Amino acid sequence: MSADAHLVDVLAKDLPVLGVGASLSFGVEPDPIALARAVGGPDFIEYAGAVEPSPILPAVQNLHRMGVPVLYHPSCLNLCGPWPNPPSWLDAVDRHVQAVSSAWLAQDVSVCFVGDQPGYSIQLGYFVPPERTEAGLAEAIRRVREVRDRIGAPLLLEPPPASFRWGDIPMLSWLERLCADTGCGMLLDAGHVLSHQVLEGSDSLDDVDFRRVFEIHVAGGILHQTPAGVRYQDAHELPIQPEVWSVFLRLLKKCSNLKAVCVECEGAAAHTVLPVLARVREAVSIHSASEPLRARMRAVESGPLPTIVRAPPPPVIEPPSEAETHFPALLRLLFDAETRAEWAAAPAAVASMLGLPDVLTDGLDANGLALDADGRARYLMSALCRSFPLSSAILGARVRGRSDLEAFLQSPTIFASLGARTEAFGAHLRRLATLNPASEKRVQQATLSIVEFEIALASNAAGVRKAVFEGQDVPQPTPPGRSERRRGVLMVPPHTVVVELPHSMAILQAALGGRGSSNGWERIAHGAVERARLEAVLRSTPSPVTILARGHAAGVVTERGGAGGVAPLVDVSQRTVELRGRKGRWIQSVLGERWSQLPPTQKGLAGQLLDAGVLGVR
Repeated sequence: MSADAHLVDVLAKDLPVLGVGASLSFGVEPDPIALARAVGGPDFIEYAGAVEPSPILPAVQNLHRMGVPVLYHPSCLNLCGPWPNPPSWLDAVDRHVQAVSSAWLAQDVSVCFVGDQPGYSIQLGYFVPPERTEAGLAEAIRRVREVRDRIGAPLLLEPPPASFRWGDIPMLSWLERLCADTGCGMLLDAGHVLSHQVLEGSDSLDDVDFRRVFEIHVAGGILHQTPAGVRYQDAHELPIQPEVWSVFLRLLKKCSNLKAVCVECEGAAAHTVLPVLARVREAVSIHSASEPLRARMRAVESGPLPTIVRAPPPPVIEPPSEAETHFPALLRLLFDAETRAEWAAAPAAVASMLGLPDVLTDGLDANGLALDADGRARYLMSALCRSFPLSSAILGARVRGRSDLEAFLQSPTIFASLGARTEAFGAHLRRLATLNPASEKRVQQATLSIVEFEIALASNAAGVRKAVFEGQDVPQPTPPGRSERRRGVLMVPPHTVVVELPHSMAILQAALGGRGSSNGWERIAHGAVERARLEAVLRSTPSPVTILARGHAAGVVTERGGAGGVAPLVDVSQRTVELRGRKGRWIQSVLGERWSQLPPTQKGLAGQLLDAGVLGVR
């Protein structure tokens, strides 16, 4: 028996049988705990989340008390590509795995961050798929070994979905070689497998060693009909497509060592998940080649929580010492709309400009590339505009406004941390507001003032997040007590901004139709923001207001990107008070004064600001 075959047998013997579970995220609907409590709920919960486990530990412990195991499925590891995983980052992932007793660790083989600062796939909008060449395989072996050697649990490798071909080796053949050379198990997602089948024009299931498959995913998705053929796209909130279900059944019949089947349902309506779990359980009980898993379907009581098993050392197969992959070129194609347009018109010329070999460009079609890039851009632009709802709407409503905003995707800063990227996008909006000579002076000045206001708010929120992550106390905006107010002198509390605007927030919101900012980019992209309504406000005679906004932490939330993409985010709320007129100088004049000694005409307004928590005393 070969060392690799022995390793597969050891994993098959030691890994626990978990049953049929659900892939969810804590803090996002449907709620994992509520779903697990329901009759017919999941046998286990698989989740993507932040590397730091403390925010979700209470929920995990609740599940453990219910006898429901959890699996950590991060989206923060580079399992391929030229950018290494820092050891400290891997040690943090390992601490998470141990803290939640995850029986194994699984992730799509992909790039999640660019450069030497680790992060989450949400920063790229979604996983960037591997280069399926010999050079790409050599790099992936190095990346996977980095992870495997520092994680105290078996590592399962998953093929990411794709809407375009990037390399000449079939995905499952490439993945099987990666697993064999690194001693890892395999996770197969039926939709992801289908995405590669339609791209490669082949069955792709004929030559796979299914003994190393320990987990299967099945999820909703979309089948796009393009001029180049069918292209598959993950959409976990939608129903499972018949073609995906067919692949799922075939996988069940082939995977004799299967331990778990997971229904990915992030964003789905809670009442739709239980019938899908029942349907999957029925399929497993009838079709699964894994007798222990079929027996698990017949078990009434859940078994004990799994123990983490450290896999024996894998066979040593050294990859080539040098690899020449082309991820920078791929990132340019995914983030630069102009390069993609040139590719569609003259692929040979663009390939030559980017230095791409035939092995990567053969079969790379513009339709599939655009499908991936458009989904990535839609998420990234939605997230960026959310921090600047008024500015992005005003600038996006201009002629060429959408393309001016999207030009930011070509900036190198798009690959930076979430905070640095938000700051750079604010600077981008400032440039757009300044460089508009055709605009009336009053409109331009009003636009600039709104941009600067939202930049200040974004900076304020960043300051709150930084303080929270550094363990500093960020007080809630509560009013001081009577004795504090009488004895103390007035001050602007930390994380408070004071800004004067030419128009009230209410009239600006009315110009936007009174709608919230959550779907701001979608409205811009579809031309639903009326330029004339906004300019009617901006060019009107100013009616100035002064705004005080105090930021405070409202908890830690999970920000979700494309399917599988997550990042932790401190949710910041801004306690806001709007005063009529320009009150900036007045606020400056009372700072350092005792409230009790102010003239009656000033004492009332200062008291109201103290009551609101946007002024304080020291």
